[in-house]
Amino acid sequence: MNKIGCWNIRGINGLQKQKYVRDWIKNNKLSLFSLIETKVQFARLDTLQNDLDLRDWRFISNATGHDKARIIIGWDPAIFDVHCLHFTEQWMTCRVLGIHQKIDIIVTMVYGHNTPAARQAIWDYLRMQGGNFSSQPWLLMGDFNATQKVTDSKGGDTNWCSHKQEFGVCMQQAELHIVPYRGIKFTWHNGQARENMIMKKLGWVIGNTTFAKDWPDAYAHFLPRDVSDHSSMVIHLSEDHFHPRPRFGFLNLRLDRGGLYAAA
Repeated sequence: MNKIGCWNIRGINGLQKQKYVRDWIKNNKLSLFSLIETKVQFARLDTLQNDLDLRDWRFISNATGHDKARIIIGWDPAIFDVHCLHFTEQWMTCRVLGIHQKIDIIVTMVYGHNTPAARQAIWDYLRMQGGNFSSQPWLLMGDFNATQKVTDSKGGDTNWCSHKQEFGVCMQQAELHIVPYRGIKFTWHNGQARENMIMKKLGWVIGNTTFAKDWPDAYAHFLPRDVSDHSSMVIHLSEDHFHPRPRFGFLNLRLDRGGLYAAA
């Protein structure tokens, strides 16, 4: 069983948060994970790797220069080989290859901005890549900072504005589907009670049709919140019912921020 996790940790510079993340990785037996809203400076990434006691793992992030890493991805190189394809402030897309298994999937980790205008870049990207990745298993997970329908929120503003439809429309246009899940539905809680309580489903695990065919028994588990106001998510990929396909060809490519360009 391969497991991939994602967690909006709301900062990981403190010792308590680091312990919770270490335990989360260990207890869920994760082979690959993403931490979002880490508030970690680019210069501290190597230190974080030691703080999490994952010295043999590999880490990449979407931080550049003096930026803070909004998304960090770590993986066990004994299990996976990971190549970053695209990255921006709001997502990182990687090709994930199994070292000892015929796993070859595209994984996109998402951390959406908190304004509809800024999130438009995500919907545009998903629509574009929906066609490009249609023949490859594509998995997306993270905090999209968006709901898909009225019942994805409880409390707070009940008006269903036009911009709230964009996520669901994008899903249809990109031919993406919600991966079956267990655990809690509302992945974010504002920490208030009674009439002031607001809960929303902002965390999502999504796949394309090819992913569903290759991994028919895949499911996500949204875990109870603890040190973060966001639930963590773990997707379970069972090798017993995996339908492998030949690996697709991969050109000699040069990575640049926001895109992938063929090397001269």
